[in-house]
Amino acid sequence: MNPSKKKALGKGLDAILGPMRVEEKIEKTFESDKGKLSEEQILLINPTHIMPSKVQTRKTFREESIQKLADSIKKHGLQEPVIVRKSGDKYELVCGERRLRACILADLKEIPVICRNVSDDEAILLGLIENIQREDLNPIEEAEAYQSILNRFNWSQEQLSETVGKDRSTIANALRLLSLPSTVQNMVIEGNLTMGHARALLGLSHPEAIIQVAKQVVERGLSVRQTEQLVSRLKDATKKKPIAVKKVKNVQVIEIEQQLCRKLGTKVSIKHGNSGKGKIEVSYFSNEELSRILEVLGINIE
Repeated sequence: MNPSKKKALGKGLDAILGPMRVEEKIEKTFESDKGKLSEEQILLINPTHIMPSKVQTRKTFREESIQKLADSIKKHGLQEPVIVRKSGDKYELVCGERRLRACILADLKEIPVICRNVSDDEAILLGLIENIQREDLNPIEEAEAYQSILNRFNWSQEQLSETVGKDRSTIANALRLLSLPSTVQNMVIEGNLTMGHARALLGLSHPEAIIQVAKQVVERGLSVRQTEQLVSRLKDATKKKPIAVKKVKNVQVIEIEQQLCRKLGTKVSIKHGNSGKGKIEVSYFSNEELSRILEVLGINIE
């Protein structure tokens, strides 16, 4: 991208032209001395002849959702054309992969498309912003889309916020999800963890601890509030006694320890191995305290 284009991009799309369509804003953003780079035609094309986008933001497509859209298109037709660009003697998708997939599923032989003469940068920005503004990406895909725009066009979060119409804090929180271990990101992508769960897990510093707690959250079906409480308890426990990453205790073991401490009124430590074997250590500091603990346990010694 030449310096003049970078300067135009840096203004933010809304700042450039105000309330226009995304396509019109991007077209203005990439203007050259020779005039507009983007010219468009309305064409009828067989959807199976359209090549997929080289920079698709979305990585997961729900079959049920695509089928519902295909059924709607069969009944009412394609209400919003997809956008393509010429690539050699073929056409490459720019925006609308979900609609394109539904049209193919609906077995349509021709669909209306808008063919635009756009550059690689225009195509990338069109596709990313369209997906973000539709608000049906999963949280990780949305965060990756934000990061792609920030990196490629050297925008600030504030400029991105103005362009996509979302608070800067929303964008910042989304970007933080990309620091989660890939295992946990996949749990979010698959819908096993919500954005709220993921943000709570960011309170833990060690990747292995985050993975272990995430698995516990999924297995036990914990709410976001319960996840926040677990993270808080683990952070308190590690402040009192640093725990090696590989020795982070199972969340349930920690809870049992705490219940025994309250029940017996003294320190209790559980060492639980992967094989299921382990031991419980109950601390006491005098004969009187030992007698009290035994009484609580219902053990009588004559």
